Amino acid sequence: MKKFLAATLTASLMLMTACDDPEDQAPATEDYLIETTLDQPELKESDVPSVSAQDKTAWANEVNPFGLQIIDKLSDNGNVVFSPAALHSALAMAAYGADGKTYSEIASALHFDGDREISEKLSADMQLVLRFDGQDPNSRFIMANNLWLDKKVQISDAFKDAMKTLFKAPVQICNFIDYAVYVLDKIGSWINDMTGGFVADLTDKTAKHIEFMLVSATKFEAKWAHPFDSSKTQQKRFIGSSGKEVLVDFMHLIYDFEYYESVEKGYQAIVIPYMDDIFDMVIILPNDASNAKEALKSISAEDFAKIHLDTPEYRLLDLSLPKFNISYDLPPSEIISRLKNIGIVEAFAEGLANFKILSPSYNVFIDSFLHHAVISIDEGGTNTGNKGNATEDKSGEATQLDIDHAFAFAIVHKASGALVYLGVVNDL
Repeated sequence: MKKFLAATLTASLMLMTACDDPEDQAPATEDYLIETTLDQPELKESDVPSVSAQDKTAWANEVNPFGLQIIDKLSDNGNVVFSPAALHSALAMAAYGADGKTYSEIASALHFDGDREISEKLSADMQLVLRFDGQDPNSRFIMANNLWLDKKVQISDAFKDAMKTLFKAPVQICNFIDYAVYVLDKIGSWINDMTGGFVADLTDKTAKHIEFMLVSATKFEAKWAHPFDSSKTQQKRFIGSSGKEVLVDFMHLIYDFEYYESVEKGYQAIVIPYMDDIFDMVIILPNDASNAKEALKSISAEDFAKIHLDTPEYRLLDLSLPKFNISYDLPPSEIISRLKNIGIVEAFAEGLANFKILSPSYNVFIDSFLHHAVISIDEGGTNTGNKGNATEDKSGEATQLDIDHAFAFAIVHKASGALVYLGVVNDL
């Protein structure tokens, strides 16, 4: 049976104005889907712009501080997983249509540095780089972005063209005003197709008076470069953030891991490679077992860069890592509240939001934001074409490292150093 690590995320921005209630009658498909393209074609190398190593790092220097800032607002003491790269990209698309203070607040939260046009172009380019890199046979990373708008809304040609050309996000024309429930159901089905069925019914969580919706869906699955030996998986004690002890299945692997330790900040970090050599998983184990999210407060974007040095330290470790499956979901009002806490305020204020670049003739504001994510890891994968030297038994020489209490994790895009996923496991 194929086993893998998988993480999924959906994030939606609904940009709304007032309209009539949807009709009760069931419409024909052509009544509510006017001009839509719901497939997600494979990218060709010629579709992907060339981005220098320096610019990739510059983009990571925007994404990573954003991710580390927002994770502190996403959860109190529970488990959490989300995609800084995907949320950053979705908000960058919204920023493209914003102006004035609305734009400056989003740009500040996204850590845009310098010229607006350069920052927006880099965000668009890196979306395509990530999508292309995620087409590796040993890993699949899908990040699909679409703008949905009602057929009665006049959107600027400049914004529409930018979505198609820069972000490869075709504008979807539909009949939201009359048939919002049916459109939402179709979007929900599309997201389920993109993410493997992890996403809840959107009609349970969104308002029905919609004219604009920006949707970003991601999915990631990959094989370990060195799969854990399932015959060595055994139950061991895990201490949650509340101090409660539970027995869970721990995977086992002896390997020369990339290793980083901060005595000053009180944590150890290891890098677990994937077979694709495109993404890595980073496990961060704080010395304090009480709350892994608290440990992340002391870890900066520069610390993540240190973990991925060009010449990292390697340490032979006898690793025990718990298998886990966690999901994360917040109501739209809670997500908005947390985004406001990092400075994105005006975009959510009716009558104040300035999205005149998106639509000069409509007073558009972001009314809702959806997020749902799930991650599962196990021994998974095959050992074809492995790199490294995790083969012979070196248990007598290895240093024991047990991930036996609350920890943080990240999935990192190696070429840029950007945090594709970030999360904490406080309880199992």
